[in-house]
Amino acid sequence: MGLQNRVTRANVPAPSLTQAVLNNGILLVYGLNSGTITPTPANASAVVSLPYDFSGSPFGIAGTFSWGFVGAVNRVIITVANLSTGISTVTVSGFLRYVIVPGLVSGGRFTTGPAAGYNVNQIKAMSYKEVAALFNIPAQGTNQK
Repeated sequence: MGLQNRVTRANVPAPSLTQAVLNNGILLVYGLNSGTITPTPANASAVVSLPYDFSGSPFGIAGTFSWGFVGAVNRVIITVANLSTGISTVTVSGFLRYVIVPGLVSGGRFTTGPAAGYNVNQIKAMSYKEVAALFNIPAQGTNQK
């Protein structure tokens, strides 16, 4: 069975995701653990950083899953792969949040904006709560005008 038969994909519009960001910035994607998956973060309904591998039955189907994403111009492609059965019958819905960090990376560090001084790995290692605080992202919505 080919990979295309094992993955559910969903396109999330991301008008600010440009080729320049894909080349020189960071795309971070987060999902909400509904408390039905293992490993469960310390808070059962914690926001997890994608990619995230887990077991459970969050989609009404028991199995082992891999939840991930791919950035593309003007969209984020969310993927869910059922690693146990290969059956792709899940619906990608619920809390998904993406954060686009534009900027030029010089010597491995961002040179402008709130991320100035941080390197790519430091930003990627941050929790959603830390990223939201750094970039002043409100709980409901965007910091873009």
